Amino acid sequence: MLKALWSGETVNYDGAFHHLRDATQVPGPIGKIPVLIGGTGPKTLALVREHADWWNVPTTHLALLDRSRSLAGDARVSIQQMVAYVGGGADRDAVAAAARRRFSPMNPVLGTGPELVDHFGRLADQGIERVYAWFADFAPPDTLAAFGAEVIGPLSRT
Repeated sequence: MLKALWSGETVNYDGAFHHLRDATQVPGPIGKIPVLIGGTGPKTLALVREHADWWNVPTTHLALLDRSRSLAGDARVSIQQMVAYVGGGADRDAVAAAARRRFSPMNPVLGTGPELVDHFGRLADQGIERVYAWFADFAPPDTLAAFGAEVIGPLSRT
């Protein structure tokens, strides 16, 4: 139903729970809206294969990526990564402690710019095309600027 509405066309739909008559999405989308579905269970992977543009794999299930990849169809792979970025002059132990307080028990990745470039590069080598980063320090502007310069910049050049 959502894909039909997002097409920009008038929609008539009779489903088990919803019915639409001459419905339109207003305002209409300016482009294709991608569908992202996350999870690794068999029912979820069937939904990913049938409907998703992006498959979001929990970082706790990255070991299942190779085995499950064919079950996800053509969906591109993304993850949500908790990040403890150690910017210039930051105290690594303090950053790690803040990350543990915010993200425990989710095991964030901890590193300087070059360390995170290596980490995200390894993820790309596994076929992960997009990372949604959650920052331990709630990403104030100076963190985002430094992360962009030290991590995103080098990665975008590769």
